[in-house]
Amino acid sequence: MNFKKLIEKRNDLVAQMDELVKVADTETRALNEDETKKFEELRAEVANIDKTLELAKEERSMMNTTEDKKAEATGKEKEQAEERAFANFLRTGATSFNDVETRSDVNLGKGDNGVVVPSTIAARIIKTVKNIAPIIQNSDFYDVKGDLVFVVDDESTTKTTCNYVAEFQELESTSGKFKAVTLKGNIAGVLVKVSKSLINNAGFDIVNLDATVLAQAPKLAPHIVQMRERLAAAMECDVDRVSVKATTEEKLGFTGAKQGIAAHCVCLLEKL
Repeated sequence: MNFKKLIEKRNDLVAQMDELVKVADTETRALNEDETKKFEELRAEVANIDKTLELAKEERSMMNTTEDKKAEATGKEKEQAEERAFANFLRTGATSFNDVETRSDVNLGKGDNGVVVPSTIAARIIKTVKNIAPIIQNSDFYDVKGDLVFVVDDESTTKTTCNYVAEFQELESTSGKFKAVTLKGNIAGVLVKVSKSLINNAGFDIVNLDATVLAQAPKLAPHIVQMRERLAAAMECDVDRVSVKATTEEKLGFTGAKQGIAAHCVCLLEKL
């Protein structure tokens, strides 16, 4: 069962109940017979969804097998070992630690900026961020193996600038420098969808979205229609509201050198 969709449906039902009350409050009157009946139907459906979610939570807790508990215990031992290794690092500065209790060697990786964050502690940080950030909590994440590498403009020596020129004056260009940034060691999360319920709760509706993809290759024209359909499905809006264009930067920059693809997007929202 898709509990994410079920939670969104519940939020939509609550929003409908709230709208019924707001209309009556604006007109300074009580709910009429039809509105009262509708309100009771919505409340009953919300109660059924709440009961379903509660039963599902109990069912998941009953599904914990011996292997799950064993894996959980192993993970707890690793977490405690890394905590002891991190405490030792704070005292001595050593990144290598022989944990007596688990009889294992713990090696803490140090980043380029000298920061040391054990993987289990980093995982707890990520979990906490998910709990306090509703957009992340209601988003889809993908676990990927290996390193996530992407190219960024290196402005340490030369900064990108723009200027006006007189008509018919020849433009001057210079070659920029780029550097690679690598994310590794934990989960690389890709935010692929903002829940429709978040937009509803914020009181906005999507009027239109205009996206421009900058790429020297590959040719995107044959895929524009499918890209529009995928975006519209992710945002749960009509495909007519989504515009996607593709262009090149005339072999300039990292997109012109076929080192990456860039995209710009503008979204117009209407307050409900």
